[in-house]
Amino acid sequence: HLITVFALDLLHNRLKGIQPNNTNEEDLVSRLDPFVRLLVGCLGSKYEDVVSLSVRCFTALLRFQLPSFKSEASKVKTQVLDIAQSAVSSSSPLVQSCLKL
Repeated sequence: HLITVFALDLLHNRLKGIQPNNTNEEDLVSRLDPFVRLLVGCLGSKYEDVVSLSVRCFTALLRFQLPSFKSEASKVKTQVLDIAQSAVSSSSPLVQSCLKL
């Protein structure tokens, strides 16, 4: 799981640095779209740090109009609500990330 955390952290840092106006939007969308399905898979992880970074990556990806958002929206919604409901405290960083999404 440590490699997954490292990769998600790299992705999140890169997503924060992307300026949609400075690049070819269509090319950018085609490159970022496959990450949506991978991030949905990471939301089901048993490791809290993987789930937390996945939610942060989703938050960063929402700036872009990715086609996979429509097909994966119900899965994301279900998993994020399950995470929020199963949390012990509503002030935990994971729940706060879910609420931002």
